Amino acid sequence: MAEECGDPIVTLEAFAILKRFLPPNTRLTSTYRSPEHQLRIILGFAAENNIPIQGPVILSQPNTWAPILARVRKLGKAVNAPIPGTKFPVSPHTKYKCVFDMSGANLRAIEAGCHSAQRIGAMEFAQIKLETNNHAVHVEVSSISRREIIRLYEAQGFATT
Repeated sequence: MAEECGDPIVTLEAFAILKRFLPPNTRLTSTYRSPEHQLRIILGFAAENNIPIQGPVILSQPNTWAPILARVRKLGKAVNAPIPGTKFPVSPHTKYKCVFDMSGANLRAIEAGCHSAQRIGAMEFAQIKLETNNHAVHVEVSSISRREIIRLYEAQGFATT
């Protein structure tokens, strides 16, 4: 039986379980973020790349930020929309599910660690994506083995029976 992800707390549990498969110095760099935070990330990429922002940018009005997002994506940045209403997919980070990014160590080694965890049945991933332009490995966890959750809790001194 597997535990379904869908809670930001489960994201922390998933990363804690995954750590034993990952190279040293791997860090959790991005988890759930609000649509407002996602828009700030888009605007930050725009500022870093001298993309002009004309007029007010209003989250609820995609026409004010979609052209900026289009230019950021043309630079190769793996960034999605904060809300529906454009031709761009909505960021999975703004949804209530187990999605996170990791960096800090060799990205290919992080990616390989994720595949190892999946291969032995520790967790299942809907997506493991190497994002070299963002210096991260993005994962969407679809389920975590109950065995691994029990192992995590027992290691932390919790009774599991």
